Amino acid sequence: MYAPNQLVVWFRPGILNEAYLGCNPDLSRTSDFPLNAVFIKDAGILEALNDLGVTGIYKVVPNLNPCSDTLSLARRGETIPVPDFWNILLFEFNGDDAPLDIPNLSVFLTMYYQHAIKIAQPNFVFRLAEERRITESALWYPNDPSITSAGWQTAPIGRWNPQANSYGTDVLLAWERTKGDGSVRIGVIDNGICATIDTMLGHHDFGGQGAVVVAGWNYDRNNPNKKYSYSSDHGTRCASIIGALSNNQQCIPGIAGGSGQNDNCKLVALKVGDVVTTAHASEISAAIVEASMKDATSPSKGKWGCDMLSISLSGGQDEILRSAMAFAYSNDVLVGASIGNGKIEHDPLSPIYPPDVDDSWVLAVGGSDMQVRHKNSEYGWSMDILAPFYNYALDVTFETGTGKPLQFHCGSALPIGLFSGTSSACPHAIGIAALLESYRRQSPGTGRVVPDYFAPEDYVALIAEGAVQIVPAPSSIKYLPLMKDPDLAHGIINAENTLSLIDNPYTLEHIEVSLYDVVPTCVSSGLAFFSFPGKRHGLKDTLYQYKKYRIQISNIPFGNGKTYNGIRRVWGRGAASSGFPDIRMIRDHNNVLRPLPIYRNATWCRVSAFSETTFDIEAYLYQISDTGNVAWQWLDNITPGALTFAISVLADGDLTGTNSLSHKSLNISDAWPNPVGGGTSNIVHFILPTDYSKTEVRICDVLGRRIGDVRTMEGGEHSIRIPTEGLHNGMYFVRFQNISGSTIKSFMVMR
Repeated sequence: MYAPNQLVVWFRPGILNEAYLGCNPDLSRTSDFPLNAVFIKDAGILEALNDLGVTGIYKVVPNLNPCSDTLSLARRGETIPVPDFWNILLFEFNGDDAPLDIPNLSVFLTMYYQHAIKIAQPNFVFRLAEERRITESALWYPNDPSITSAGWQTAPIGRWNPQANSYGTDVLLAWERTKGDGSVRIGVIDNGICATIDTMLGHHDFGGQGAVVVAGWNYDRNNPNKKYSYSSDHGTRCASIIGALSNNQQCIPGIAGGSGQNDNCKLVALKVGDVVTTAHASEISAAIVEASMKDATSPSKGKWGCDMLSISLSGGQDEILRSAMAFAYSNDVLVGASIGNGKIEHDPLSPIYPPDVDDSWVLAVGGSDMQVRHKNSEYGWSMDILAPFYNYALDVTFETGTGKPLQFHCGSALPIGLFSGTSSACPHAIGIAALLESYRRQSPGTGRVVPDYFAPEDYVALIAEGAVQIVPAPSSIKYLPLMKDPDLAHGIINAENTLSLIDNPYTLEHIEVSLYDVVPTCVSSGLAFFSFPGKRHGLKDTLYQYKKYRIQISNIPFGNGKTYNGIRRVWGRGAASSGFPDIRMIRDHNNVLRPLPIYRNATWCRVSAFSETTFDIEAYLYQISDTGNVAWQWLDNITPGALTFAISVLADGDLTGTNSLSHKSLNISDAWPNPVGGGTSNIVHFILPTDYSKTEVRICDVLGRRIGDVRTMEGGEHSIRIPTEGLHNGMYFVRFQNISGSTIKSFMVMR
């Protein structure tokens, strides 16, 4: 489903005049762009747009300036190049005589004007994931006077009690650890939050000007006449579950609503859509981009600096939205997404965005009911966790036409809404993630071992590890971290279990592993779209010929002298790693299988298995060429010669050793003789230093296939006989690996 007579176009750099996009204050704007050769420099595109009858042009990501907003500060402290999102425009057409065929127009423009257009697509419509509203007459508050009442204890944030069929999430127990932190920012991408902003009356449970909602923007085509807090009540309900003030004798407590001592997490209202139940993908994409950006000082307009996002909307495939989410990921921003209420199982070949964008760093949330998945919740391969399908939430009545709030519902005097759907489940999960981040920030001086920041994979893994499993998990689940039931995910979210994982005696560490002289395996080749964010990266976003190489390294030690007391889970942190994901195939809108683009800013690695002392890593590298004009080169100059992979280790107890492992190159002599001629064998001489521990020796061909048995050598000088009879002419590799590191030596067979 898409908006009629609307087209979203992502232009290539140099096609649009950047003076109008923000570089010249006198000319810059977010709408009413001139349709002339001064603004659009390509004559062919300009003529085509004039023929189509353009009635409006809008900048999709309104606050980005191509001359000043080229870098963002990731939560791990690195600067991240910003893709040229400022080159995305929304075109509106007249369509009075007949609606334009937007899908076919998109295909035509993308193919015919490849030199000037990256992507042209319809403005897809996404739907809110609310199911229905039920009314209750009373609510027991957790601060006064009824925090211990039975009614509250069986509410969704209350105690988990399988015997009583309770579907609580143990937030009450988690509050004994933390009730929030005022430095944590959560972006709510929805149809607005009814809070006290500017001069508008807002819901009193958000505490007045700036108490909870500290910033925001209206992305409904950047309309300045619509406050981002005028809305239906869907966004207000989602926001209240996350962060309505606690302990203020008003309405309901938000999960991260603090204790009344200005310790509540803060919300950013990112309004999308101008109707009750839908929003456009272009608006959602803009909100994700600007919410994820952060500068080194403080959040500002267009750089909201959110730590996590709650999105209770879903729709079809949208490549600009996927690019925006990849940018959020590269900035270490967690994206929580409701999975939807359609009762269907998600198909990885026909993804539904945003929950299906990625199954390792998007927190896809389904709905729970008692001890099972709710019958109306969608489910499938990407779903990570179940959270309450129902909860109490703030309710607002709005004036028809103006959108102004008329009445606020809460407490015993007025009914309070019982919010239902995966729209309720997602803010539950993000509220608990906010508590988790708050507890991490409050760790200095406590003796707790936690990292300096959380990557999105950290949130997902910890929430999965802390979940209450609905059915007994397979015994191997500990050693296969990605294993989850597509029907039940990892189980039902539990706040207390999750927060306890970063408390004593548990240990959570970030480790960086450097690998040198790795031998990759070329597994496929073909054509795919590659994207290079950053204004001056040097390569354009387009189709490239590629060669895909798999990196698979087994039995990597955790580090010299490092000892863990029982490892619970190990996972990769892709944004801090060198590898890339596999090329993923999907069915497009014409039901044709095609590869998804590879984004240079969405690096990836996976821990495929682990033991108490070692782990296995998997990733991919790419060589690309643009069909002859550019010679084969490694994508982003990441070569097998030097790779870095970032992993997280969750252990039951204390550890010793360092938190950085340099898997360095060993001092092994070159093979001799080289090349190898005829005969039945070749004798390769090499020297291992006498202080080396036992060293494995593997011989393989260029496809990574092992030749002969794996051998183990002690330190000192050795000779190894490598039979060459039966081997084809070509390159072969000898790999040496021990606890100190690894290295690769090569030799040629030439007859």
